[in-house]
Amino acid sequence: MWVKIATFILRNRLVLITLLGLATAFMAYKSGQVKQSYQFLNILPEDDAEYSRYLDFKEQFGEDGSTMFIGLKDDKFFKLKNFNKWYQLAEEVKSLEGVDDVLSLTRIYNIKKNREAKKFDIIPLFESKPTTQQELDKKLKKIFNLPFYDGLIFNKETKANLMAIKISKEKVNSEARNKLVLEILDKANLFGEYADIKLHYSGLPLIRTNNTTKIAKELKQFIYYAIAVTAVILLLFFRSFYAVIFPLIVVIAGVVWSIGSLVLFGYDMTLLTGLIPPLIVVIGIPNCIFLLNKYHDEYRKHGDKFKSLSRMVQKIGVVTFLTNFTTAIGFGVFSFTDSPLLKEFGNIAALNIMMTYIISIIFIPVVFSYLPAPSVRATKHLENRITINILNAFSNWVNNKRPTIYIVTSLLIVLSVVGCIKIRTGGYFTEDIPKSDPIYKDLAFFESNFDGVMPFEILIDAKKKGKITRLTTLKKMEELNAVLQGYPELSRSLSLGDFAKFTKQAFYNGKVSKYELPTKREQGFILPYIANSKINNDLAFAVVDDDKQKGRISVRIADVGALRIDEIKQDLTKKIKKIFDPEKYNVLLTGTSLIFSRSNSYLIKNLKQSVLLAILFISMLMAMLFSSYKMLIIAMIPNFIPLLITAGVMGFFNIPLKPSTVLIFSVAFGISVDNTIHYLAKYRQELRSNEFNISLAVNAALKEAGVSMLYTSIILLCGFAIFMGSNFGGTVALGLLVSLTLMFAMFANLVLLPSMLLTLERSIYTNALKEPLIEVYDEEEDIELDALDLESHIDNTVKPDQV
Repeated sequence: MWVKIATFILRNRLVLITLLGLATAFMAYKSGQVKQSYQFLNILPEDDAEYSRYLDFKEQFGEDGSTMFIGLKDDKFFKLKNFNKWYQLAEEVKSLEGVDDVLSLTRIYNIKKNREAKKFDIIPLFESKPTTQQELDKKLKKIFNLPFYDGLIFNKETKANLMAIKISKEKVNSEARNKLVLEILDKANLFGEYADIKLHYSGLPLIRTNNTTKIAKELKQFIYYAIAVTAVILLLFFRSFYAVIFPLIVVIAGVVWSIGSLVLFGYDMTLLTGLIPPLIVVIGIPNCIFLLNKYHDEYRKHGDKFKSLSRMVQKIGVVTFLTNFTTAIGFGVFSFTDSPLLKEFGNIAALNIMMTYIISIIFIPVVFSYLPAPSVRATKHLENRITINILNAFSNWVNNKRPTIYIVTSLLIVLSVVGCIKIRTGGYFTEDIPKSDPIYKDLAFFESNFDGVMPFEILIDAKKKGKITRLTTLKKMEELNAVLQGYPELSRSLSLGDFAKFTKQAFYNGKVSKYELPTKREQGFILPYIANSKINNDLAFAVVDDDKQKGRISVRIADVGALRIDEIKQDLTKKIKKIFDPEKYNVLLTGTSLIFSRSNSYLIKNLKQSVLLAILFISMLMAMLFSSYKMLIIAMIPNFIPLLITAGVMGFFNIPLKPSTVLIFSVAFGISVDNTIHYLAKYRQELRSNEFNISLAVNAALKEAGVSMLYTSIILLCGFAIFMGSNFGGTVALGLLVSLTLMFAMFANLVLLPSMLLTLERSIYTNALKEPLIEVYDEEEDIELDALDLESHIDNTVKPDQV
């Protein structure tokens, strides 16, 4: 079949290169339409019960993760000029398009009893800037006697204050959010400079803006870095302009296709899909290396350019197809998950890995068919002394030091198992943010003064209209509030009960001691006041629905990790059942923090399944290649051990098991098995050439296939290493661990695999004779060159130019 493919490519080279160019131009046009995702990462499927309830909650009460916080703690804040500047800042921020409301010391309200109208009036404590320090101090004293705001807007004990900025739903999930957040930061920084007060910033809108801005920046950087790194390495290997520029054109075309396919599939650029373009550069280059190495090797043997190109496609085309297919499997298994985020990543990555292969198998032979034949200097890289010395060293180890290889491998396995036991599970909001990042440091300020900023919501459904406002229900809420205060990770809560206590304090003319739930007797004469008021709307807190059947208890939680959040959820659920009779009330724990925890465990579970699927699919492919369970086991061992070692390293160096680190196992496995296929395919070919002498075949395969395996491994190592320059911990871990795994896999395939073949020489001899279901090399058949009718072939006898 590959003879026909080679014939087709070379015979129709002009048509194919033209069509490829036009298609790539179209994808370049489409790639210009790609959009950055500004939605919260959509990990859970919409039919997930917990996620579905969360969406219902947001539909009823609005976005829970749409508040940005500005915090400070400095005595200079209470000076008149600085306080008035804070007042001005709050008003300016409130006037920005997309800001629904602002709550701060300058924009809070008191409730005052209106005897005549029998209602509560909502009075802003600062209708204008205070004019004297005495006036300011008097109003601040009044504010600090309002327990309703303590822990929400200020901390009376630590004297910390914050400004809570609620961003509209339309802005918080759109590109406009970035501009709005930056506007707020600019205005706030001006205040900080004016008052000489350090400000702290946090909240999901800020964190998400920080992430999307860096994703967009890193996408471009990583593409440039990947191209630069591969260009330098190609130049060092081949020392030829053509052997550098045309492989780069292949991977750049692959990048264009990957971005364009995002648009065609209707996907936005996310943190995961943003990794695909630089990955295409790193993964696509090995195709070109194997093709060019084979082309140069063939030409050096017989000096016929078109025969060399023909054999290049025949012999390397099928091998690179299989290696790309296994790599695509490593990514494509994510398409079998239920997570929209992983599906998008898996679909685009797998598709474009294969597309880049198609580009390379067409572009390289066609372009080099028009170029002069390679010069002697251009093929000298096949005799590179450093490469030859390295492979000779490996050959020496394989032939003379196999016991040592097995002892070292066994020790590594034992150590890795010990390390695996030490692996911990991660899952923190800020885990991927560097500890030196201001956002990470500022979060510590909010956790120490306000117990965190991440939303944790409790929804109480009383099952009857009007029941949520009954005193019996409010008392149950108050009992639950007391339970919540027993968790140091949780902030003070806000519920309908707090409003009831606030109104009682107002009814008694602001007495602090009266900040408590009204008694049954007091309820009779306080309720008419509440009924005639619009407290909820004026205070900008939605804590009860219009039917007064459902009530909300809002809490903030510190970044304590997904495991601790799950523990709190399970423990709290038991305590809630003792307070709220399940037959009379439905109580739901939800909010961004719980959805994050759920997403984290869901993602890890799906990624583990993906790893198993990748191993299963690739093992099935290997079984088809070698038609022998013994050969299958021999082939898989050098690829399992690097994964085990990497897991051990994670345990010893306290790298947590989280979505970004689980991701590497199926990806690295799909890539590392490529070298196994290349080596064993060449080994089978050498068996036939050496009259089935396994020892000669093992060494011959090591020397010939080893060159390309070394080249590609180095490029992959360096290519993935560029991700270690990321601002996201997850991306850094991806780069580090994949590079580490591929390094171990390179040694395993070049040292351990040949050693095993020699050690098990007798037991696999019969298996080596078996015909595979998929034939990788066909040594016998060549294209009839005259049938190609290529005019340039006539000039093939001309002395080749330097390539």
